[in-house]
Amino acid sequence: MRRSTSCTIVALGVALAVSPAADARGKLTTNLDGKKTLPARTHWLASPPGKTSAVKEVRFAIDGKVRQVEHKPPYSYGGDDGHGHLGWLVTSWLSAGRHRFTTQALLKGGRKLTDTVVARVVKARKPPRSLAGRWRRSVTADDLNR
Repeated sequence: MRRSTSCTIVALGVALAVSPAADARGKLTTNLDGKKTLPARTHWLASPPGKTSAVKEVRFAIDGKVRQVEHKPPYSYGGDDGHGHLGWLVTSWLSAGRHRFTTQALLKGGRKLTDTVVARVVKARKPPRSLAGRWRRSVTADDLNR
């Protein structure tokens, strides 16, 4: 009897862990969670709980200003091409110091999930001396059609 009771409890726990209702009450996480300092270039990925069909959109904001909105997974700052080539968060345009990186998932039922990370951005390196100066590029019609 004791063995049967243990199996029932484990099975109930597994069922609750994978049920859509349990997932809908989960929290939004990102790969920036726990980071205190960000590198000059990193992926910023959001993982809303539950099924992706329940997600209307995912917003990525820096210091309170929305910078990217994704409507389809994978939810990546900087976008993606649908073939696994994820975009990048490049921090060189931000001033050195602490910044707020907020991710918000809007679910189709009207619920909002938010995850905020406050992390330090280091001062961007100066470009190599060989790249200093003005740059010019001629763009042709063929370049624009690619």
